[in-house]
Amino acid sequence: MASADLPPFLHGTFDWRIRGLNFAQTPPGGLLAPASLGDRNPWIVLATVVELARHGDHSHAQILSRYYDDKDTPALSRVSLMLTGDLAPQSDLVLLQQALQSDDPRVRMHAAEGAALAGQIWLVGDMLRAWQNAEEARDHEVIGFSICDLLEKPGGDLESYADSFPFKDVDQVLAEIPGLKSVEEQLRLLAEGTPEFVRRTEEAYRTTRSKLANDQVFIFEADVWTMESFVQQLQDQISQEVAPAFYNYRHRFEAYTGIDCTSFFKGGSANRLAIMAALETFTESNAAANYLPGRRYFAGHLIPA
Repeated sequence: MASADLPPFLHGTFDWRIRGLNFAQTPPGGLLAPASLGDRNPWIVLATVVELARHGDHSHAQILSRYYDDKDTPALSRVSLMLTGDLAPQSDLVLLQQALQSDDPRVRMHAAEGAALAGQIWLVGDMLRAWQNAEEARDHEVIGFSICDLLEKPGGDLESYADSFPFKDVDQVLAEIPGLKSVEEQLRLLAEGTPEFVRRTEEAYRTTRSKLANDQVFIFEADVWTMESFVQQLQDQISQEVAPAFYNYRHRFEAYTGIDCTSFFKGGSANRLAIMAALETFTESNAAANYLPGRRYFAGHLIPA
């Protein structure tokens, strides 16, 4: 597939530092209707899947899998996998499981991000195997922190081990970095043993799973997801002296509610006042009461099974 140009109406879309799920301008007439699912430009196809899902039609989520292993337009893989986590019906989330088992390390990494957004504990085993199969530090980090999103609160114990991993081929590492010869014995012991992150993930999995009625429950940060707790967590984080990266929270809040959160960031940095105002308005409206615990939502409506 040739590299795809981003249409002007999608400038900043799918970038959660800018427009997120919103469009820069009104799409040209005739686009973002079912016929656009056959468009030659994959970005228009993705936008159409989102727009149809925004109106309650999630039956086209499988189309996103066309782009999981796209190598000509690098961002397509990540966006399509994350959108799968955002909006795919429960029955289509097996696509993420298959992607986590891909031979392509990039696909596995992005699939882990999508799996975190989907909030399904039954995907943790495949996420952990993807972490174990990762070879690059960036892959370990992204997959590891995606697992943390599911199994613990921010700053938890598991997080400190997410990007710590043993070298698989110690001989190759020693050949490339002779200075590590002095710790060769320790490196070989680490390579032979079970990484600490694996042990702690398995423990966190058991703890979290014990809280759930079944494997299909939507979870976030080691518990059954509720809109009230999610908003409270975001309010707690934004009130801290040092604000964390809010891209993940903005992405989720916008996907769940359909609220335009473009104002959440300004110049790539979190706009605290805008975030606090939006959350206050949402809380005062009592809209959170419309969201059932442990269920997945997109644009304010339940995602079908």
